[in-house]
Amino acid sequence: MNDGIFRPEKQTFDWFADVIEQFYAAFLLHIPSGQQVFSIEEACMITNEIISAEFGEDVAADVCVDLNEWKALVIPDGAVASVNCEQKRIQFPRRRSRGAYTREERKSIIIHELGVHALRFLPYESCEIKAFFQGLPGYESFEEGVAKAVDQAVSHQYEDFGLLHYVSIGLASLLGKNFREVYEIQCRIEHLTGGEPAGRCFDSVQRAFRGTGELPNYKDLAYYNGETQVWKYIERHLYDTELMDQLFLCGKSSVIDKRHERMLYEMRVGGYV
Repeated sequence: MNDGIFRPEKQTFDWFADVIEQFYAAFLLHIPSGQQVFSIEEACMITNEIISAEFGEDVAADVCVDLNEWKALVIPDGAVASVNCEQKRIQFPRRRSRGAYTREERKSIIIHELGVHALRFLPYESCEIKAFFQGLPGYESFEEGVAKAVDQAVSHQYEDFGLLHYVSIGLASLLGKNFREVYEIQCRIEHLTGGEPAGRCFDSVQRAFRGTGELPNYKDLAYYNGETQVWKYIERHLYDTELMDQLFLCGKSSVIDKRHERMLYEMRVGGYV
C-alpha cells in the first residue's frame, strides 16, 4: 500500500501536456514570444484580444454562445485572478502580491481562467436548468482540479499544488490556531524549506479565514483534492476520444460523480441542451 502523495505517471503527464498544448495553441499564439514579463494591464489586454479573435459565432458550433459578450478587466482591490460567470468577466487583480506576471504565469492564468472556468460555463449557458452552468453541488473540486492539471500541463512541469492552503486550513481547523498564529507558522515552515515567500503565506491564510480571522473556510481544499481526483481520472481515461469533452464540455459538473453523470445524460437525451 502506497501512502505517499499521489503524482501522475510520467507517461500520463507527458501525453496530457502534448494534448493540452494542441488544444490551446490558438490562445497561446497571442502571447508575444519575446516578452518575459507582463503587467496586470497587459495580461488583461491579451485576454481581451483572445476573446475577440478566437471566439465568435462561427467558432465551436456545439457551444452556441458568443463569448464576445465576455470581457477581461482589472479589479483595483483584487488580490487574485478570478472569473465571474454571471457577469461574464475575467478579473485581474491590481493588488497581486507578486506584482507582474512572468511569461509562464501569463500562460497559466489565460488557460486557468478563460480556458477552463469560462469555457466550462459556456455549453450550458442557455440550459433551462441553471445548476448546469451555475454549478451542481460538489463540482468545485473537479473543476479546480481540471484547471490545475491544465496549468501544469501547459507549463510542462508537474509540481504539488494546494499544500500551502491544506496546511493553513489544517492549522486553523484541527489545531484551532488564529490568523496571526497560522501566518507565523506558515512563514517559518516556508522559510526553513526554501518554499513560498511571506506574501504568498499571507494570501493563503487570508483565503483560509476569508476575512473572519477566526473561522476556517474549507473551500481551498478543492485545489489539493481536486488536482488528485483529476489526474487519477486522466490516468484511467488515457487516450479516450471523449476525454476532452468530459473535462471541458460538461458544464459546471464533476464527471466522477455518478449523480452528475446521470443528470448530464438525461439532459442530453431529453434535448434540454
